[in-house]
Amino acid sequence: MILNTFKNFFINHIQKILIICHQNADPDALCSAYAIKKLVAHIFPEIESLIAADDISKVSNGVLEDLQVSLAKDITIDMFDAFIIVDTNNIEQLGCYRSVVNLLKPILLIDHHTPHISTTQFTKHLIIDEASTSTAEIVYNLFKEAGIKPSQDTATALLMGITYDSKHFLLANASTFRAVTDLIDAGADYSAVIERLSTTMSRSERMARLKAINRAQIHDIKNWLIAISHVSSYEASACRALIETGADIAIVIAKRKEEIRVSARSTQNIYKKTGIHLGKLMEELGATIEGVGGGHSTAAGFNGKNSYTKVIKYLLKIIEEKLENAPPGPLD
Repeated sequence: MILNTFKNFFINHIQKILIICHQNADPDALCSAYAIKKLVAHIFPEIESLIAADDISKVSNGVLEDLQVSLAKDITIDMFDAFIIVDTNNIEQLGCYRSVVNLLKPILLIDHHTPHISTTQFTKHLIIDEASTSTAEIVYNLFKEAGIKPSQDTATALLMGITYDSKHFLLANASTFRAVTDLIDAGADYSAVIERLSTTMSRSERMARLKAINRAQIHDIKNWLIAISHVSSYEASACRALIETGADIAIVIAKRKEEIRVSARSTQNIYKKTGIHLGKLMEELGATIEGVGGGHSTAAGFNGKNSYTKVIKYLLKIIEEKLENAPPGPLD
């Protein structure tokens, strides 16, 4: 039972805890952190908890306003007794908070991504469920096991996280829909969730998408279409645009100062037919080129410090090797 893992984490004398989201925190990360804060307050009312993230996504800004919650600012991390890291599969994704692993304090990781090989090196407290479509769904299960009915605001937050990371239920399974039903019964406002997640795309994001499509290099490997491009920002959105345009696998790189950030997306079809797991692909990249990568089967990322050319060359090499013995893609 995941609730036992959660409760056992607090056996130590913990008075103050920091709940940390990944960089550019999306609604799943932020809403999961919010719900965990509420759960901690319910089970361990004597413990003070704060939420932090290096930065948050545009849509998450609106989520913060809806939830009326503030992120911790100007804090000294060694003032906390323990940390809960949510929706993060490697430490590099924590940005300015990555140094928490050096404090030798208890850390609990709650996530639905394929765990990076380094995760077990900094903590033995893990709640990971790759079958869940979102971290929010895992947190919902913590409430369910504890027999605690989430408040209307918490239920709405969890529903928002699930809706966002399941791509509005395109990736949902039976357990996802059971969670959604329970959360709506608890008072979650589905209309408010849809309205919040349906934000108008900014001009700069639309420009990034168009540039990515215009710059895309198309590699036809055994009838599978691999699109590779580069932008200065919005690489994840640009990736989605390439998939929507017709790519089977899309890889978009953004260079920021000395850092390279890679976003990768693929269709369910190529994953089911070939078994190419983008999360594992990015882990392989991180093991060979300076940086850290990981993620889901059809959505993953990499942060590193190597050149665009070297990263693309290596990724294409891995993809070609994996497709060598895979069935060809459809011609129509």
